[in-house]
Amino acid sequence: MRIVKNNKKLLFAVLLLITCIVVSVFWYNHNRQIRRQEKIDFKARVLQSNKPLTSKIGELVWPWNAEYKIDKSSGKKQIDICAEMGFKYVKIPLYMNYMVSNSGTLKNDNFEDLLRYARKKGMTPIVRLWFTGVGKYQNKKFLQTGKQMAKTVIDKYANENIVWESINEPNQPVSWFTQDTATNLEWAEFDEYVGQRLKAENKYAVYIEGDLSGTTDESVGFLETAISHGYFKYADAISNHPYQKQTNAFNGQPENALNNNEISRYTDVLKRYNYSELPLTTSEVGYSTEETWAGKWSQRDQANYIARQIFVLDMQHQPLIVLLALSDNQTGEGDKGWGLLKGTKYNDQVYKPSGVLVRNLMSQIKGYVYKKRLTTQKGTGSSFVLLYSKGVHKKMVYWSTVTQQTVKCHVKKQRYILDATETPQIVNVN
Repeated sequence: MRIVKNNKKLLFAVLLLITCIVVSVFWYNHNRQIRRQEKIDFKARVLQSNKPLTSKIGELVWPWNAEYKIDKSSGKKQIDICAEMGFKYVKIPLYMNYMVSNSGTLKNDNFEDLLRYARKKGMTPIVRLWFTGVGKYQNKKFLQTGKQMAKTVIDKYANENIVWESINEPNQPVSWFTQDTATNLEWAEFDEYVGQRLKAENKYAVYIEGDLSGTTDESVGFLETAISHGYFKYADAISNHPYQKQTNAFNGQPENALNNNEISRYTDVLKRYNYSELPLTTSEVGYSTEETWAGKWSQRDQANYIARQIFVLDMQHQPLIVLLALSDNQTGEGDKGWGLLKGTKYNDQVYKPSGVLVRNLMSQIKGYVYKKRLTTQKGTGSSFVLLYSKGVHKKMVYWSTVTQQTVKCHVKKQRYILDATETPQIVNVN
């Protein structure tokens, strides 16, 4: 009798153990499936082009101090300002040689805190891998060290909801490095290593490759050569810096990109190599109010051009539009005046006219999706009227590329007469 009771206890214990194992395996697979679906959904949201403009906009923040240490307080203040302006993405450059030791050990240095804080404020981090003091990292031997640094960072953060971006402007004619050492193409191959490592750790990771400077003959030539060597093999999207120079037509107005078919110079190459399905994104763009390589614009022109450039890029159905930069004293590379704010510290920053205009426009257009450019009575050459919708609600965004003009258009047989200026305006559609 005692043996039977012991056998029953043993059977019960075995059944309980089996039940626990089955339940544990079920919950493990269930949670893994949830995490997998979250990664799939995150990637789809980032790359979706038919979404509200305010779900596309991002800004570069600069948390690094003069010693290239992350100032967490400054970084959080910048993120607060981006949230206040309605941005959904915040781009944080990651200087690997200050984040990773030569032995491959990761230094937190407050970086992870900023990633968490950005998410807490409702924004998605964009992480661009980069190095400081580029002259020190120009030889081919460093590429191997750089790959080890990239591996350390990727192994740590690959499964986070982060948008990853490749090395900055590898297509520069003389590169960020030097012609007689590591070539532009070798840096492109470095980008490919990053993509390969990312996808090995997280096949749903979002990797934006390119970070290409302009659409010059040299840039397009680099693109074609790089693609022929496997560039974009691991890319989910391509990023570009569609800056205008003041010496370009019409003071470098953003509409030049449409008039000169600049985007098609890239898309034609991509189509030729069967990469036309990759969306084109903007990872840097802007106008400066100080002397720069691109020129110098008045504060009024900067405000109008940045605002109009946002809408022009949205017309091209780009899923990501990232501005340079939040503050005039920000980029850390001696290139000033690009900011939406000015001031020496983020506690005393004040909005420039560009910051005020962008903030107000994004507030008015929040949640609205671009539908089409309306035909105007005088033709569409110097006037733009864009139709946006949010469910049954509709708005028009309109401006003129000349000083002022009266623009007439129709929406569902309703006639509108608009006084268009160089500053974008928004009006409700009945």
